[in-house]
Amino acid sequence: MHTTMTADGRYIVLCNDKFTPGSIIDFKGKEKRIDEDTVEVDAESVKETSEKTVKKEKTKIDAFIKKNCAPVEAKMLIDDEAMRGIANTVTKAAAAIKEAAFLQRPIIIRHDTDPDGLCAGLAIYEALIDSYNLKAVPAQFPYYKILDADDDMRYFHSLEAEHLPPLLINVDFGANPESKEGYEAVKEAGFSIIVIDHHPMHDPSIGKLIDILVSAVSVVPADTAIHYTSGLLASEVAKRIRQLDTDWMARVAMTSDRSRLITPTAKEWRYSEALMFALSTAKYKQDLDSFLRLVKDEEAMDFAYAQADERIQTVIEKLPSCTKRKTANGITFFIVDASKLISKGQYPSKAAIANIATDHLAAPLKEPAVLISWGGRGLSFRMNKPALAVGLDISAAIKVMKERMPEDIEAGGGHPISAAMRVKVGQARKVVDAIIKEIASQRKA
Repeated sequence: MHTTMTADGRYIVLCNDKFTPGSIIDFKGKEKRIDEDTVEVDAESVKETSEKTVKKEKTKIDAFIKKNCAPVEAKMLIDDEAMRGIANTVTKAAAAIKEAAFLQRPIIIRHDTDPDGLCAGLAIYEALIDSYNLKAVPAQFPYYKILDADDDMRYFHSLEAEHLPPLLINVDFGANPESKEGYEAVKEAGFSIIVIDHHPMHDPSIGKLIDILVSAVSVVPADTAIHYTSGLLASEVAKRIRQLDTDWMARVAMTSDRSRLITPTAKEWRYSEALMFALSTAKYKQDLDSFLRLVKDEEAMDFAYAQADERIQTVIEKLPSCTKRKTANGITFFIVDASKLISKGQYPSKAAIANIATDHLAAPLKEPAVLISWGGRGLSFRMNKPALAVGLDISAAIKVMKERMPEDIEAGGGHPISAAMRVKVGQARKVVDAIIKEIASQRKA
């Protein structure tokens, strides 16, 4: 049996002959339509065609594929200079994804596990939901590990589609140097890679492994690009793959990441907290099918928000007793011991606690302030607007610390005002003390 593409559509040719993937063949036989896109042929004769016919038919088939994979026209949610500057890249990504789905190539979606990453993953997933050979999984770490690459290659080899090059789509993570080893492994196996991410790249060499990078970092500074969140970018790509209304999803993602490009509604705030709660508790299945049903059920979202808000109020009450305050070079540092506020696996997560604590401790201050939420091996960093105004950059500080303390720090990165780090067992206190000194040194007299 061979799956073929003709200038008239997809044909499944039933025969005992063997042909190399990519061959162009002539076939005749009894036809039976399977679905709208596919015809099955019980072949009476099958043979490879001449070189002259190959060139002629390949041109026709390529034109047929291009016609069926043309991006859908859609209006941008944020129609400004930055988004117009990456419009061609957005369209290019949509066309590449749409063509991969049309050709039934294996497609793997990996998404970060915060509301922005989830909304980005949901947008792409909904656009591809009827596709063959589609796999969608949450990223356990904010970079593409060699273990992820091994898992994706095993999935690929388990399919009856090894002649079709797979497409890996990483959303809200993956534009970082820690992903290099994983990318090199899958590129060697024939994968194409698309990354939709608003985090700074830091190491430009990683870009050589990525076929298409959708990011505003290419047109605006990193501290501005962060506001063009992955959920926004993925929504724009998804709308051009298939006619969808994903703008509301993009706005929830932007609300969660505190994007300055919109003024959130009360409902968008509720939904962002509801998604953070759903992502942080075992009460909800952690797969995109389940999350897609959740976000389309307003009653279920309101219930999730009610549970989230109850936990948040408890955290706010306990916050003063779990926070230490330090001052260095005119900067106030709040160090929150998240392990005293929650147990492992409970809501809110350390990242959510960092947002809550920042809103209540750092944001109201007129002087520069940095908040560090830590517990176990994970550290989350946030800072207020005055800290940004005096030139502080958490992402840059993390980059320096990774080079200075490679034996203590496993991974880290993010934005100038919001970032995260994963440290080796037992090294959190040591790293916190060191990075406070590094951040303080960024402020010049």
